[in-house]
Amino acid sequence: MIVNHYQSGNKNQQWHYNKQRKTIDNDANSNKVFDVVGGSKKPGAEVCAWDHHGADNQRWKIEPV
Repeated sequence: MIVNHYQSGNKNQQWHYNKQRKTIDNDANSNKVFDVVGGSKKPGAEVCAWDHHGADNQRWKIEPV
């Protein structure tokens, strides 16, 4: 779960998938991306917003369900 300080309608609450980098980018700051804390590969690992650095723990594969 990602938790941001709530401000209704603000771009810092909006995210999109960047197909080129395979990251989930923040609409207010494209350098902020979803990041698996500590690079964990365990189910239920924490996810946060972090500066983009290109490591595997920031790359995501989106699959339709």
